[in-house]
Amino acid sequence: MKRILVYSHDTFGLGNIRRMLEVARHLVQSSGEVSVLVITGSPMLHAFRIPDRIDYVKLPCLSRNVDGRYGARTLPISLEQTVRLRANLIRSAIADFEPDLILVDKKPFGVEDELAGALEAMSSSAKRPKLVSAESTTRVWRKNGYFEAISAYYDQVLVVGCPEVYDLRREYDFPPFAAAKVRFCGYIAREAGRQPREAVRRTLGVDAKEPLLLVTLEQLSYAECAELLRIPIGTVMSRISRGRAALRALLDGRRPTQNAAHTLRRVS
Repeated sequence: MKRILVYSHDTFGLGNIRRMLEVARHLVQSSGEVSVLVITGSPMLHAFRIPDRIDYVKLPCLSRNVDGRYGARTLPISLEQTVRLRANLIRSAIADFEPDLILVDKKPFGVEDELAGALEAMSSSAKRPKLVSAESTTRVWRKNGYFEAISAYYDQVLVVGCPEVYDLRREYDFPPFAAAKVRFCGYIAREAGRQPREAVRRTLGVDAKEPLLLVTLEQLSYAECAELLRIPIGTVMSRISRGRAALRALLDGRRPTQNAAHTLRRVS
């Protein structure tokens, strides 16, 4: 059984963890001899359907403000303590899981360089990680020494996309030694839903010509959502719980209860 470890950049939104779960799902579906361990701090990972032979290690959550600065999201400890805790968990997971391959999303050194220690420990090993979907600007990459990290610790840079659409080697001014390691892998296709969109609209009572908009309050606690919406915190928790249940029912091809469907419309 081949073991693959996936590190997912996870401090904002759902795009990163959703993308890496699609990669992990494709890997286990492509071979019965592959298992995947995902390392992430995403607070929403439990809301996704996790296939067999995929599991995850949940790191303490980080938050990021509008200035791009990180902090501990829920624990009453400093950023330094949180990053140290996350880094120790990552090193332990790598040491005990003993992956044959490591995939790193976006940041070569991880959030706040939390991968640096693990990469240094592995630098003399034959098991070197691969980088997926580099999306930072040239300024940030040069400032943080990411190009040098690619040279020292990574065998390949796997890019989700096509050079005909966006060639990051040129756009981000990759040095030749880093550009030589880039491989474009095409785009990630999601599985079609179990119900056509027309059926979902009928279930929700939304007319075909009526816009359907989903608004999410990402990175906010229940208390912060309640304050923003000016409703009791218990109402926020119950609406979100029923809304998630309704979404799961729709995604599974089941008809949600009347109360759940009504809640889903209100949450949306």
